Amino acid sequence: MNPPLGPAVPTSVGLDRSFVLAILMVILGVMAATDLLVREGGPPGTDARFFYIVPLSGMMIFAALIFFAFRGRTKPPAHKRLTS
Repeated sequence: MNPPLGPAVPTSVGLDRSFVLAILMVILGVMAATDLLVREGGPPGTDARFFYIVPLSGMMIFAALIFFAFRGRTKPPAHKRLTS
């Protein structure tokens, strides 16, 4: 067995960092989608406002999965179903 490379980080601290990272990913995803809307980007031939729902719905689904995984972290079977 290999020795640890750095100081041991408690599981709760690592989990909190992961949750903060997931929240930042949602915020940055919404900001990127809004920037694309402002620049009137998207696939050719589609309205930018119509395409705006695609990245937003992805961010909302991701946020819901992260929420339920974080809430179910004390129940290993439920947490594993959401994260695997």
